[in-house]
Amino acid sequence: MTDDTITGWLHGRLPDDWFTAAPDVTIDRDEILVVGRLAAPDNASAADNASAPENSSAEAGRIASEAKQASARDRIWQDRSHAPPLR
Repeated sequence: MTDDTITGWLHGRLPDDWFTAAPDVTIDRDEILVVGRLAAPDNASAADNASAPENSSAEAGRIASEAKQASARDRIWQDRSHAPPLR
């Protein structure tokens, strides 16, 4: 799988409401790094928002397993919600 194929595949698999914009995907020989700003939950409590990434560990794990199997690379999620923008 090429880097562009992996990136496109991930963007197609990640739920639209997880991030405020398409996450950045960086790929090296060993890992796939997915970095994005998490969307604020629609509900008053994040615990009530079933689609929030922190409440969707099973779905994130499934996507990660599929990505690892397809690309032979580990993946890492990084939440940029409370961090300064990447430069």
